[in-house]
Amino acid sequence: MGRTGILLSFARDLGLPQVEDQARRQVACVVHRARRQGYNTLDIEAREAFDPGLFQGLSGIGYSLLRLAEPHLPSVLLW
Repeated sequence: MGRTGILLSFARDLGLPQVEDQARRQVACVVHRARRQGYNTLDIEAREAFDPGLFQGLSGIGYSLLRLAEPHLPSVLLW
């Protein structure tokens, strides 16, 4: 979701609607996979505990989805 957030910021700042559409398609794939397989925040390799963090965890995913719905929100990855 972090890469998608950067792509979304890039598209909006430069006025590239086709790039924004690509970011939306990528997010749709993530959401579809989560619905199909169930969502968990476990590290695929280490199988460690739940991560609620903004950069690699559930909070970051939620904020990325919120930015898609509310274009005026800033990207925390660019701060």
